[in-house]
Amino acid sequence: MSLPGMRMAWKSHVGGAPFGLLLQQDRLFVSLFDGAAVDELDPASGRRLASHTVAQGPAAITVDPSGKVAVAGTRGEVDYLDGTSHPAGHGFGIASVGGTLWTADYERAELVTAGGAHRAGLPLPVFPFWLAPGPGGTLLIAAEGPSEDSDPGGVFSYDGMSGAFRTLAQPRDPDQVLQSGSTVCGAAHVGSDPVAVIVSDDGRTAYVADSSPGDVYAVSLPGMRMAWKSHVGGAPFGLLLQQDRLFVSLFDGAAVDELDPASGRRLASHTVAQGPAAITVDPSGKVAVAGTRGEVDYLDGTSHPAGHGFGIASVGGTLWTADYERAELVTAGGTHRAGLPLPVFPFWLAPGPGGTLLIAAEGPSEDSDPGGVFSYDGMSGAFRTLAQPRDPDQVLQSGSTVFVAAHGDREVLAIRGGRTEKWALGAAAVAIAADPTLGVLVVTVNAHE
Repeated sequence: MSLPGMRMAWKSHVGGAPFGLLLQQDRLFVSLFDGAAVDELDPASGRRLASHTVAQGPAAITVDPSGKVAVAGTRGEVDYLDGTSHPAGHGFGIASVGGTLWTADYERAELVTAGGAHRAGLPLPVFPFWLAPGPGGTLLIAAEGPSEDSDPGGVFSYDGMSGAFRTLAQPRDPDQVLQSGSTVCGAAHVGSDPVAVIVSDDGRTAYVADSSPGDVYAVSLPGMRMAWKSHVGGAPFGLLLQQDRLFVSLFDGAAVDELDPASGRRLASHTVAQGPAAITVDPSGKVAVAGTRGEVDYLDGTSHPAGHGFGIASVGGTLWTADYERAELVTAGGTHRAGLPLPVFPFWLAPGPGGTLLIAAEGPSEDSDPGGVFSYDGMSGAFRTLAQPRDPDQVLQSGSTVFVAAHGDREVLAIRGGRTEKWALGAAAVAIAADPTLGVLVVTVNAHE
């Protein structure tokens, strides 16, 4: 199939229930599950170049650590095209990771190294179907539930060095898993209730708001080491870097503090209405704070009527706020309102591409009902639905990609060119910040938010 045109380039009849595919050394290798063979095809024409007999039930194909083509076998062996084999799991999956060739033993719910020297039982009563290399030398596993169509399965990462499993997701009948474009570059434990993160302009520091303890952290990037911790109290919520100041809204403190980004020292504090939330810069360059009491507050003590909500963003010379309960967008001053196209409740706002506004909106029950991620064109009044994850806590645009912290679905969505990728599977993402300098996305995880 040609891409992106999606036109058929050729069709080749091989028979035998083709199952696994591998491109290697200018050959397309195809395992024939009912044919006890692996065929070699010419990728350009589909012409059969060779056929190799293997044990009955050959499944997935990979390249072993020595560079040889290896085929998973449901008869409990790994087969090679030269006729040799090694004992292995009775299953379909196979992957080479960190110099070790792993196979899946479906019925025993185990991972087995080729040769059978090492076995590792899965952490849940599910059955491994597909294996793939994961980040940092880990192994990714897609495992089916007892009843594959109705029972939850499991998607795991496995560290062969430590023997540790990590559960990434529990969908029904996960048929395949792979890693692409979202490798975990580092991780650090910061606070106990993180709710917001931003990154400095030079990309060298991430600032994190830790709500319940009332702390703000500075974490160096990419080393992920704590540079400082500042106790501000009052449930810090919104963060903004502006004019060599780190502005922090205190949701329970009716204030906005100014901190020194280099040290965390408090430089000033400004009283605002109860429930200050997200912070931005308005079209005139003034720091503006969203308020859950229906106003936008400025640090000079002035305010404007606005939505009763948490989100605020300046787009195309207009300052927009979110009215959570009324499911509306409201301009600062209240002169214009726009109802959302679905019965969901706007939580976060951000500038989008082409002068649009991005909206992350929660469903009626934020943890279980689908929410919505939209772009809104204030000139035409048109909405566009980008995604409908559960509990999308934040949305932002970086380069040509829209990122969404899909907290309820335990993942980050990367939306680009009409396609959506799922990153950070299993991570209860509550806040995100792009770091173009390092080429990474900083993800703040909070399972109990």
